[in-house]
Amino acid sequence: MNLFEQAREQLMAGIKVYVDRAIREANCDRTYTGFIVDREKDDTGAYTGLYSVVVSSNKYTKVPVINSANILSKGAPVRVLAPMNNFSNIVILN
Repeated sequence: MNLFEQAREQLMAGIKVYVDRAIREANCDRTYTGFIVDREKDDTGAYTGLYSVVVSSNKYTKVPVINSANILSKGAPVRVLAPMNNFSNIVILN
């Protein structure tokens, strides 16, 4: 491989790193696949309509469900929306 080809390969690798990072950190809505861990209860033991969910090996609690009258079962796969890629505001789409 000559110097020109080496320089081109290094430039392409650098551009790929930059683009991958920019996409990963972009502030746009993202939908992930997760699964239900549990249904949340209040202090009296009544179900609140909120769920614990695992997304990308991270557990999130007190997550609301959008547009669903169905009760989600433990272990059920769900779609989870992170508005503006912000996981503090996630909701379950079902």
